[in-house]
Amino acid sequence: MATQNQDRLRTHFSSLETTPTAQGSGWDSLWESASFLPWDRGYANPALIDLLANPSSPPTSSEKNPTPGAPSPSSQPGSIALPKPKPKPVEGGNRKKVLVPGCGKGYDVALLSAYGYDAYGLEVSSHAAKAADVYLKNAGAGSLENEYEGKDGGAGKGRAVCLVGDFFDDAWLGQTGGGGFDLIYDNTVCLHTFLNPSHR
Repeated sequence: MATQNQDRLRTHFSSLETTPTAQGSGWDSLWESASFLPWDRGYANPALIDLLANPSSPPTSSEKNPTPGAPSPSSQPGSIALPKPKPKPVEGGNRKKVLVPGCGKGYDVALLSAYGYDAYGLEVSSHAAKAADVYLKNAGAGSLENEYEGKDGGAGKGRAVCLVGDFFDDAWLGQTGGGGFDLIYDNTVCLHTFLNPSHR
């Protein structure tokens, strides 16, 4: 059953062409007005908070399949192993890198950075990226992301950057220092958008 917010989003995007440029403009217009951002809960994803706090014991649920559309628990590997952030040596070497596509204001980017990863958010919306830049420069006292500073296992806080770009256009990759990502994390609408052929 669709919620009022889902219906409003569906109406907003159904009025646009289905080209990637038009859909990206649709996201940007929502971020520009900033009057309707129902996906912005104001803090990092609770599941990511739990996973980073207990990486060797990922949270489980007694429900057979608590997330609609998720694979059944029996089809999942025995455990989830996050790459350790790895302290950045004085000379050479790199931290583990994380990409958060569709990062919004960057809450998850800030959290991953606090745990020692070089975290890169990616936004198709320049207005969302600006909001993330403001947030990432100062998450503010008492934010969940700042509470986790020091949880980095000695790695020190990593980079927290938001880039503007289309996930399917590699032009933004040059701003990440080269190489790939050790982890790509997403928990929201954009995976549906990325993986649904009707959106591309």
